[in-house]
Amino acid sequence: ISKKLFAEYINLKQSGNFNENSINDTANRLVEEQLNNKKVTLYYSAKDIKTFPSENKALLKAYGNSFATIQAKYQKQYLDNPLVRKGGVVSLADPEFLKGLIRVSEVYKNMAVELSKIAVPKDLTQTHMEILNGYMASSDGLTEMNFLLTDPVMAMVGMQRHVEAEEDEKKLLKKVLKYLNQNNIIYSLNEPGYNLSNILTYFLYTKKYF
Repeated sequence: ISKKLFAEYINLKQSGNFNENSINDTANRLVEEQLNNKKVTLYYSAKDIKTFPSENKALLKAYGNSFATIQAKYQKQYLDNPLVRKGGVVSLADPEFLKGLIRVSEVYKNMAVELSKIAVPKDLTQTHMEILNGYMASSDGLTEMNFLLTDPVMAMVGMQRHVEAEEDEKKLLKKVLKYLNQNNIIYSLNEPGYNLSNILTYFLYTKKYF
C-alpha cells in the first residue's frame, strides 16, 4: 500500500493535478483495491505448528533447548559474516552491502524454517507463530532493500517492514523467556537452554544488522 500510495503521489505531482479532490479520489481507489484484493501473503498459521500440552515439563524443557540451539546457530552465522563490518557502510549502493542484504535475508528465512519444525507448547502457539512470521517478513524486507538502486520505493517499504518486524521480535522473545521462567524450567550447564537468557539478551539489545 505504501509503495502504491507513494507512486500515485509522484504521478499527481508530475501531472500538476495535485489537489484535495484528486488526493481523495486516489486514496479511495487504493482502499477499494485493497478491500477487493484477496491475495494475502501467508507465511505460517497455527495449523503449521506442531504443539504439545503445555503441562508437559519434559517437552517444555526440550522446546527451550531447541529454541536456544537454533537462535545460537543463526546468531553465530551472522556474526561470522556480518552485514556491516568494522568501519561501517561506505555507501548503501556498495555492491558488497547489497549482496549482504540477500545473505542476511537468507539467515532470517532459514531460521524461521528451522524453528517451524520444532514442537511448541500449546500456550505459546500464537507467540511462536508470530516469531516465524516476523522472521519471514524481515527476510522479504531485506530482499526488497536490495533493489535500492533500481526501485527506491520498494527498498523504502522493505526497510520499514524489517524495522517493524525487528521491534516486534524484541517483545516476542521476551514472552518466550518469561514463559519458560514462569514454568520453572531449569537447565544444567551442558544444555543449550542454559544460555538462553544470554542468547535472547543479544537479540533483544545488541542485534543491529545495519
